Amino acid sequence: ARGEYLVSGFQGKSQPFVQNPDGTYSYTGDDGQRKVQIASSLELAISDSGKAVFQDVVNGGRLSLTDNSVPAAPANSISGLLVEDDVAFANFPAGGIQLDFDATDPLNYTITTLPAPGTTTTGRLDDENDTQIHFSGATFFVNGTPPASSSFTIEGPDANPATPPQNSVGILNTIASLRQSLETASDTPEGNRQVRDALALAVTNLDNSIGTVDKARGNIGARLNVIDSTQTDNENVTLVNKSVQADLRELDYAEALSRLSFQTIVLEAAQQSYVKISSLNLFNKL
Repeated sequence: ARGEYLVSGFQGKSQPFVQNPDGTYSYTGDDGQRKVQIASSLELAISDSGKAVFQDVVNGGRLSLTDNSVPAAPANSISGLLVEDDVAFANFPAGGIQLDFDATDPLNYTITTLPAPGTTTTGRLDDENDTQIHFSGATFFVNGTPPASSSFTIEGPDANPATPPQNSVGILNTIASLRQSLETASDTPEGNRQVRDALALAVTNLDNSIGTVDKARGNIGARLNVIDSTQTDNENVTLVNKSVQADLRELDYAEALSRLSFQTIVLEAAQQSYVKISSLNLFNKL
């Protein structure tokens, strides 16, 4: 109403999102929610911060990868780590999973849940294409055929890896990262893999962002319902007040005095009857 930014929290004079020189975006507001009093004892939020609506989006790329191979496996042997199903991911092992490739035939692999000893799952790679593996709500690509005896650890955000990924990501940064990948990826198999992984991550994070925005819309709808019900209550109180005021302003004094006199006589008769009745006891009947 005063020409301030809607989603800057309490920093209404500051532009909430600014673009950095590297193409990413930063949120410059705060987490504040402005409130307005809509009843004598009721305050209601009238704004949502841009951080809550557009920044606190669950990051689909919150998995981390560690190469345990000796010597180290080629770069990007494993890529596209993604949480594709948050419901199933709730059962992802607390310590992550270990992916081991056979020493004789590296197309055969074993997945072991951590911490050890855990359960094992075996599988075989596609020897002609990259292989996408799904496990407990997570997915990743094995690019080509890794060296024999290669070993990797894939951890979730609760495993406290040395370089933990972000648990949340902003909508604008999701789009900026996708744009950068599309513009910089080379026309090579490795570049195609980069685009593939970037697209999968962007689509997942954009789906998650839609859920976050819908949640904010639901909160706004709930607040609107509170306003509607409070307005109805206020209108009912106004009608009652007007009725009482009308009774006082349009009072027939002659009729009121007559009614008061009659009610006084009834009250005095009731009081006298009570005095006589209360003095009676059993001896009056003997």
